[in-house]
Formats: sequence, C-alpha cells, structure tokens
Amino acid sequence: SSDLSKLDSHVDTAMLRAVGSAMLTRSLGALFDSSIGSQDDYCKSRAVERIDDFISHSWQTRRWPKFFALCLVYNLRAAAVASCLAATVIFLLELDAVSLLPTSSTSLIVQGGKSYVHSRGFSGMFVSPVIFVIVALFWQNIWWSRTVFVDKLCIHQTDAELKKAGIRGIAGFLERSDRLVVLWAESYFTRLWCTYELASWIH
Repeated sequence: SSDLSKLDSHVDTAMLRAVGSAMLTRSLGALFDSSIGSQDDYCKSRAVERIDDFISHSWQTRRWPKFFALCLVYNLRAAAVASCLAATVIFLLELDAVSLLPTSSTSLIVQGGKSYVHSRGFSGMFVSPVIFVIVALFWQNIWWSRTVFVDKLCIHQTDAELKKAGIRGIAGFLERSDRLVVLWAESYFTRLWCTYELASWIH
C-alpha cells in the first residue's frame, strides 16, 4: 500500500494536465476498460491552469456503469432540452393550420353546435426519444466539453518518477479543480485512493 504521509497537497504547475470530457465517453467509454495506461494515453492530455472536473472512480467498477453515469452528468440537461424542443417543433408542424407533417388519425368533434377537425400526430412519439438518446450519448462530441482530470490520462503511466510525482500530488490536482465528480459504486469506499480523494476534497 502507498504511504499517505508522503503525499503533497500541492502539485507542480508543469504537471497539471487535463483532457476534454468528451474523451471520457469516446468509443462508449473504452477508456475505462483497463487501468493500464501508455505514453499515447498521456499524450491525449494537455497542460492547463485549472481543471473543471476531477473524476474520482474505482477501477474495480466496470466500464458501462461509468459510461452511463458520465452521460447523465454531462449530457442529461442538453438531452432533455433537445428532446423538448423537438417535440414542440413537431407539434407545431402537425397543427391543422400548418400540416407539414403527417398525422396518424383525424376525428370530427362536435361541440356547441360547431364541428372541429382534430388531428393526432405520431412523429413526436418517435423522434423526441431518439433525439434524447442521441444527445445523451454524444452531446460532448457534438458541441461542448469541459476539462477533466482522470488518472490514467493525466498522470504519466510509463515513467516511474513522473508517475510517483503525479500520485503524490493527487491532493494538489484536487485543489486546482472546480468540481469533484464521484462515480460511486459498491467498491468505491473499499479503495484507499478513492477514500483519500474524497477526504482531500472535503478537507
């Protein structure tokens, strides 16, 4: 186990690195298949002055729960807005006064001596959920990305000295982060580093 007494609450600014949050969900979260990193993985990160999000997670947790959790964290709001906008636009295009989209059924309603033609559309029932899923899975790749710290990409994995310095500076990375994102799982608090990261953030 690691000697926590040797850890530092500060990190050399030259070591402060991050990746775009889109990297986390690329290839459906393939990053989280293995904790083993390479020189190429480290080169995907870049030097930054501050980090938007520090990703705290356990490597014992499988890739898919992390992928879907990250989609919710970063894409849920955009997915909800996009699907609501799509539903509104479709509703307007299905109105009798516009009739630019087909309707599934038309009924005649008689009320107060007046008759009304009521059309019921179906496009929104299919299009809106599809848009929600697409945006929820790929929004970061489409438009927006935050800078995030994830250990495999932002701490050198093949140079022993740089790796040791990065591990010792975990609290320093947290100090330079604006938000801690915890990918909680049942194994989370059984991992020393996860507990240390959360404790450092609270402290």
